[in-house]
Parts: sequence; structure tokens; C-alpha cells
Amino acid sequence: MASIVDEDNKKLYIFDEFFRKGMLNNELAQMIKDKGYSKEVIIADSAERKSIDEIKKLGVPRIKPAKKGHGSIMTGIQKVNQYEIIVHPNCTNIQDELDNYSYKKDKVTGEYLNSPIDSYNHGLDALRMSIQSVKRKARILTVKL
Repeated sequence: MASIVDEDNKKLYIFDEFFRKGMLNNELAQMIKDKGYSKEVIIADSAERKSIDEIKKLGVPRIKPAKKGHGSIMTGIQKVNQYEIIVHPNCTNIQDELDNYSYKKDKVTGEYLNSPIDSYNHGLDALRMSIQSVKRKARILTVKL
């Protein structure tokens, strides 16, 4: 997904997306170059360090690992929730995820828990990881490897 963060106005603009399963690193690097994002800062899942290194060697020099740590999921969700999210109409997959994202419920009380359901979240995971890596106004591309 490609987005622009306006930290001053607390707005997050999502203007491009690509959802494909099973892409090889060379295919992913080529897609990034074909879309014209090879010179942008790209945040990738830090669990895939070898993939990040390979994609970098394939002509995407500004790809870097996401910052993660204990509690990073909830911290990232809280940070994303601080922004007004504006989604381009062509970004139907991310809009679908935003519309369907939900939290687990306690089976006894029926109350929502502070734990998201692991569904409708691939693009949102990428968004969460990228927003945690941005300090000020920036254009970012996120990749879930």
C-alpha cells in the first residue's frame, strides 16, 4: 500500500494498494519499480530480513524493516487511530479491511477484548507497521512480505 502521512494535520492518505499472495522477491521488487516507488521509503515486515536484503539488491534501495517490539500491535493500532484515514476509491481491498476489522469478544461476558481478530488485517498490518516508523510528514510505501 502507498500512503502519505500528514503528521501536523493528523491525516493519513492511502492512494495505492496491491494485494497479491505468493510473490517472489524479484517479482515484488519489479512491481515496486513498475509502479514508480523504488526511490520511496518502503517499510517491510522485519520478520523477513533476508527478503528485505534481497529486494534492496534488486533495485529498491530505501526498503527497511518495520520497528516492532513487545506490545507493538496495540501500540500501532492506537497510533493509527490518531489519524483521519482517507482512502482513494480505487483502494477497495484496504477499504474492505477497514470496514471489517474487529476485536475478539469475551465468550462469557460478550464484551470486546483489547485483542484484534486475525482477519481482514493484512493491509492494516502493513499500515500499522509503517506508521510506527514515521516521524513527520512523509510519503511511505508498505510491503507485507
